[in-house]
Order: sequence, then structure tokens, then C-alpha cells
Amino acid sequence: MNVKEIELQNFLCLNNVRVLFPPTGIVMITGPNGTGKSSVVEAVGWAGWGKMLRGTKPSTVGKDTKLLAQVDGVEIARSTSAAGTTKMRFSLVRDGSKRADVLEAAGTLNAEYLTASKSQDALETMIGDYELWRRAHVFTSVDAVNFSTSSDAERKQFIERLLGISRFDEGLATCKEQLKLARQKLQRIEATLANNRVRVAAEERRWQEANDTLAEAVAPEGGPDTIPAPGDLEEVKEKARAASRDLGVAQSEVRQLDMSVRELQVIASQKSAQLDRVRADACPTCAQPIPESLRERITQEAEAAQKAAKEKAKVVEYQAAQLEETIEELSAEASALRERQHLLEAAAHASRRAADAKARWDKAQVMLESTLADAKENIARLQVAIDEGEEDRIISAAEVAELEACEQALGMRGVRAMLMDGVLRGFEALANCWLSRFFDQPVMVTIASTTERKSGAVVDAISIQVDGVGGGQGYKAASAGERRRIDVALLLALRELAEGAQGDLCGTLFFDEVFDCLDEPGTLAIVDALKEMAVERCVVVITHSKLLMGRLAKGVTKHYDTGSWTES
Repeated sequence: MNVKEIELQNFLCLNNVRVLFPPTGIVMITGPNGTGKSSVVEAVGWAGWGKMLRGTKPSTVGKDTKLLAQVDGVEIARSTSAAGTTKMRFSLVRDGSKRADVLEAAGTLNAEYLTASKSQDALETMIGDYELWRRAHVFTSVDAVNFSTSSDAERKQFIERLLGISRFDEGLATCKEQLKLARQKLQRIEATLANNRVRVAAEERRWQEANDTLAEAVAPEGGPDTIPAPGDLEEVKEKARAASRDLGVAQSEVRQLDMSVRELQVIASQKSAQLDRVRADACPTCAQPIPESLRERITQEAEAAQKAAKEKAKVVEYQAAQLEETIEELSAEASALRERQHLLEAAAHASRRAADAKARWDKAQVMLESTLADAKENIARLQVAIDEGEEDRIISAAEVAELEACEQALGMRGVRAMLMDGVLRGFEALANCWLSRFFDQPVMVTIASTTERKSGAVVDAISIQVDGVGGGQGYKAASAGERRRIDVALLLALRELAEGAQGDLCGTLFFDEVFDCLDEPGTLAIVDALKEMAVERCVVVITHSKLLMGRLAKGVTKHYDTGSWTES
């Protein structure tokens, strides 16, 4: 990103300050602490993205802050009121156009953007991402030391952020989430498949059992054909009742005949007794003589009564004999009819039982056939579900395999590792190139993408080994000046990596007190490096170092003294 100029009002400790940046060359900013040297870099970040490197607020307490910056052909105005409200507008700067007083218009949102966030998004499509600018164009003394003294894991994270490889993390996280869901889906499909196979086996057993039962079933004997006709049984019952009635009538007639005989015998007996009483000469009761005529009459009546009784007895005996024969015949007939009735009723009952058994058998047959049809239908339906589930399982398994491959590719052992290995080889070559310029003796760094622990375990972290300083004991044993030269060499190598990764090889560079602690050999080397970089870009050097000021004096395009903010 190329910065052309910035103009500030009440920004941190700066007020009514305008700084111009040439397309190429070195801009040196010097001055006492607290006079706003680093605020120039802060102003660029705040103008473009509304962000501060130090995380502070841009405005002076109780005052409005306004800032105008021209970056990559875009004029940006951003303001913050004393109340803390921030507004921004931007416009393209065309050749030949006059610079409008944008500071006065700061706070008016671009008409085509409905919200501040959308306006900021549009601006970033022109000037790029804040983090990328921060990593590739802004370097501080803290950056130089931090990388050298960071842990192996922290170095790896720093380089991944610097190169944008950390963006793999979002893809990897998405991939892992999708893989988790895909595995859950596959598990559900496999569980459903297993359940359907169990259900098919159960339905096949049910079908086989029903089929075996149907094949072994024997229809019960008898049935509706053996049931007696209802008329036959009723006819027999009616005949039996008629026979019983006739038998009763005959038996009643016999009894009446017996009674008639007994009545005559009673009369005869009474007459005989009367005759016995009149046979004496006198009445035994009153002692009067009995007339002969009375005796003769009573004798005649007694004889007639006895005769009638005997005759009646003969007739009754004959009739009784006839009735007895009839009674015997009727009893036999009634007994035969009752036996026939019992047989018919038993046959009817047996037939009904047989009919019921046949009905139950028929119902069981229908149920078995229904079970066979139902089981067959279920087997067919489940088999279709199994076939479809198997297809889903193959697709889901392929999706899982694809996501696993994606996870591996995006993970620490995949594409990221391949990219990192290539980047680290380039980083090592760049760092050693810078070291060869900063040291007279051979000093080299070896950068590895893995670190071996004392336990022998290998972890995914960047390790740096420095040879040629510290009496063979590396970076920690080196002198302060040597360590600073190593720090700067690594920082410059990182800068080249970042620029190459972003494709921005000529953007404005800011070095904020990065070189102030270099010894004289290191300062001489960095002066040459800065002059080389300034051939194709603007290089802003913020420094306290008098040694560096003196060495750069003849090569500086612009020099700003923050004490008075004068340009020389």
C-alpha cells in the first residue's frame, strides 16, 4: 500500500500536521520521545481502517480529531468527535483534479453506502486488509525482538498469520465440523441399515413360521354338511310330545276305569252290608221287626250291585288290557322318539362344534395367509430401504473419506505443511542472505518446521538454530549487538516473505525504531539495505539513533523533526 500524504488535527499529540511521502526514497522522522514520531504510523492505520496499533483512542481528550490521508489513489477522511463518535468518507483521486477540503466534509457518509461498515468494506477492497498491511509494511523494535525470542509454537503462528496460512484454520474448522456431521450422518445410515437388516431377518422368520404352520395345518372333519335339518329334529320332538300326550291319555283312561270299578265295588259292598243288617228278625238299632219285603228288595239290590260290579270289572279288565298294550306301545314309541331326539341334538351339537372349529380354522388360514402377504410386503419394502440405505452409505462414506482427506490436507501434515516447508526454506535463504551482509564472519540460521523435545518427541513448531555466534552456543550466548543484527536479519526476511505472499512489492514501509540498537557494523549494513529498498518505494525510518541519522543523512529524501515538525 502506497501512502502519499497524511494531514492531522488533534490526533494523539499531533495537531495541524501534514506529512508528505514521496513515491520512492527515504523519509526519516526524528525527535524526542512523546513528540508523535510513531503517531505518523498510527495515523495511517487509523485513516485506512479506524484501528490503532497500540489499541488507544486517536482523539485528544475533549477535542475533535480529523485526519486526511491519500493512499493508493484514494482520499480518506476520518473524524472522531469529542463525544467519541467516528465518521468516515472516501473518494477516488483522479489526475488533474483539485483536492477538496475533505476535512471539512469528514463525517458525511458516502451516498452509495447505507452503513459505515459497508462503506469500510468498500474502502478495504481498494486499500487491502489491516492485518496484512500491519504484517507486511509496519515493523517495530518489538517485532524484531519478539520473533527471535518467541517460542517455537509462537513463531509458527506468527509466520502463518504473516503469510495468510492461518486462513487454513477457518477452512479446517469448517471441514472438521462438516466431517463431524458427515460421520454422524454415516453412523445414522449404518444404524438404520443394521436395524433394517434385523427387521428383514425377523420378517423372514415370521414368513417361514407362517408358511410352515399353513403347510402342516389339517382341516377339521365335519361341518355344516352333517348338521341335521332343523325340521327333522322338530318333527321328532313333536312326535315325542304327541306320544307322551297319548301315553298320558291312555294312563288317565286306565285310572278312570279303575275308579269306575272301585265305585261299583263300593256300592256292592254297601249293599252287602245293608243286606247283612236286614237278615236278622229285628232292627239292631230300634229292635223293630224287619219286613220281608224290605229284606227281599235289599237282597235283590245287593245281588244286582254285585253282578254289576263283576260285569264292570270284566269290561274294565278287558279295556285295561287293551290300554296297557297301547300304553306299552306308546311308551316304546316315546322312548324311541326321545332317543332319536337325543341323537339328533347330539349330532346337531357336534356339527355346531365342527362348524365352529372349521370357522376358526378358516380364520386361522386367512390370518396365516395375511401374515405371509404382510411379511412378504414388509421384506420387499425393507429390502428397498436397505438398497437405498446402502447407496446412501456409499455416498456418505465417500463424503466422509473426502472430508477426511480434506482435513488431512488442511491439517498440520497436509498442504499447510508443504507450504510451510517451502516457505521456511525461502525464509532461511533470505535470512542467511541478510546475515551475510550484517556479519563479516559466517553466521547462518537453520530453520526447521518441527522441533524435537528432550523426550525425543517431535512437535509441529518452528525451531531456529543460529550458528557462528555465541561461541557455538547460538543466539542466547551472542552479544547484544549480534543478537540485534540477527533480529533485524530475520525481520527483513519476514518482510520479504510477507510482501511476496501479498504481491505488494513496492508499498510504503515503516520502520519504527527497529534499527536503533544496532552496533556500527549492523548500522552500516542496514543503511545500504534501506537505500536499496528505497529505490522502488518510500521507506519511512523512525529513529533516535544518531549513528543511523548520520549514515542516512545523504540518502534521505525527506526529514521531519517532530520537535517542530519541520521538513528538511
